[in-house]
Amino acid sequence: NGKSTTLAALIDIINRERSCHIVTLEDPIEYIHQSKNSLITQREIGTDSNDFNQALRASLRQDP
Repeated sequence: NGKSTTLAALIDIINRERSCHIVTLEDPIEYIHQSKNSLITQREIGTDSNDFNQALRASLRQDP
């Protein structure tokens, strides 16, 4: 129903217009984002982390 497409478009806008670190937590990863003006880290639940809570804790500890 367009949620993934809308989120991907918002990430792309932020990626082009801002210099920041974007972390996505996905199950599964649907769109591969290339870093443009921002650094993008995509984490897949079940592959990079066991569950959403673990992925969120790891991303909050991450130092770009």
